[in-house]
Order: sequence, then C-alpha cells, then structure tokens
Amino acid sequence: MKVPDLPHPATPPAELDAASSLAECFRRTALRHPDRTAIHDDDAALRYRDVAGMAGGIARALTGAGLRAGERVGLLLDHGAAMVAAAFGTLAAGGCYVPLDPGYPAERLALMASEAGIRVLLTRAAHAGLASELASGLATLCTDDIGRGDLEVTDADPDRPAYVLYTSGSTGWPKGVAQTHRNVLHGVRNHLADFGIAPSDRLSLLSSFCFDMAVTDMYAALLSGATLVTVDVRRHGIGHSPGHSPTATSRSTTRRPPCTSSSSRHLASDGCRGSGPCCSAASRSAGRMCKQPAATSGPTACLSTVTARRR
Repeated sequence: MKVPDLPHPATPPAELDAASSLAECFRRTALRHPDRTAIHDDDAALRYRDVAGMAGGIARALTGAGLRAGERVGLLLDHGAAMVAAAFGTLAAGGCYVPLDPGYPAERLALMASEAGIRVLLTRAAHAGLASELASGLATLCTDDIGRGDLEVTDADPDRPAYVLYTSGSTGWPKGVAQTHRNVLHGVRNHLADFGIAPSDRLSLLSSFCFDMAVTDMYAALLSGATLVTVDVRRHGIGHSPGHSPTATSRSTTRRPPCTSSSSRHLASDGCRGSGPCCSAASRSAGRMCKQPAATSGPTACLSTVTARRR
C-alpha cells in the first residue's frame, strides 16, 4: 500500500482559531462535516451529526439537573462513542468532566470521585451497581435514557477547566490534574499542524480515557473532521479494529503502536513479542514514511508515540 505524501506543516482547521472552547470547536466542526464518519466503535459508525446530537441531549440533561458552570461531572462509561458524547455534552453545558473507567478498581474510582468533587454522575444501565457505590448523594443520569438534541454551547470561557485526569498514584495517592480549554486547543493545533492530520484520516484511540494520550487522539480527530476509531484492547486484544483492518486504521504520520503501558500486557497475552502483525505493520508503515523513526517518551516513560524524520 502506497502511503501518500502529507503536507508539513499543515494549516489547522479554521474552527480551531474561531472557537474559544472545545465544545464550540466541535459544534462548528460537526456543522462543517455533518455526514462524515466521526466515530467507529463496536456498536456502530456514527456521523458528526449523530455525535453532536448525542452531546446536545446530554448537555440539556445536565443543565436540567442543575449543573452550573465549572462544576465537575463524572463519566462512568465504556470505551467508545458514549464516553466521547458525554465529554462534549459536559463541556457544552459548561461543566468539567472527570473520566471514570469502569475497569478500574472500585476503591480507586471512589477516591477519584470524592477528591474531584463530582456534582453529577453520568453512566449507563450496565454500570448501575458500580454507580450506586460511587454516587452517594450525587445526581445520577443514565445516558441510555437521554435523547438527542441540538448542540448548544452555554459557556465558552477558554480558561475554565475542561477535564480532570488522575495520576497513577505510584508515588502516593492519585493526584487530579485539571487542564483548561485554552491549553488543550493549543496542543491540538500543534498536533494537527505537525502531523498533517486531515478529514480523510482515521486515528485510533487505544488508551483509557483516564490517560492523557486519549485526550490527544480524541480531540485531534474530532476537531479536524477526521474519524476516531476506538479500540477497547482490554476487551478485544490489540489486533481488533472496528470496521477496519489493523493496518488501515490511520494514514497520517501519527501512529499509536501498541507499546504504551496500558497495552503492553495485552501484547503479552496475545502472544506478540514485537514480531506480531500489529508491530510489524507499524514498523512497515513508519519505514515507508520516514528515513529515521524516533521514539518519544510519554508521561510514564514508556514508548507512546512514534514520530518520523521526513525524507
């Protein structure tokens, strides 16, 4: 398969400069690309208009539950479109989202929910039992019961926190780190420009939404009109790609090889020791697009991104 030359540096979409918040940028992107595929997950392929409608319904439900600007919303949702829509819905309502991975130990989730000061918990019926353990005294909304609606952004303060992610806790208790809309938008602009990501691209999302690489993957795709392919490696293994072959997930120079700490144990369980199809495909792709692949360390000092030195 011939990999086309990509522009470098690329000009980020106009929506990134015109919008002051992540939700507003996504709203404008959805209006520009309503019928493009936004997300491929295990349930379906969703268009931008579909994801925007899901987010609009969630924003309306949160506002109806009394959420005020800056308050925090826990997202106890699976790896896929529901989590993405809940994140944008929370941001559109002026809230700050806190991802709560249902696969995490209940004790850790309880600590995160308590320390973050969550005001509302969004979940699905499948996690009702776990939600009841975490939601003592909290308003709880089930996304299965929330319909779609127009996506309207009620708060666009670029310096308001967009989300809170927690450290691993390897040096003590997990610590919450908040990030503002302005900072995330700045990082997305740089990522899109550096890697030439365009609406024709597909970007995989392997990391848990509680891990910061998911932030880069999600927003780089959905604020540029590209397609986000969410892969739950804990459920399916590293070779799974919804609706696509593993080698066709992305044509951009950004590659998310299965080498991050959250995925390494799945490589071992799948019998891949660096010579399996997932790794060899990434190596072949890097070789086609660059003269000298270069590894960059992520926040956990593991290989998380492969970049390329262009010919």
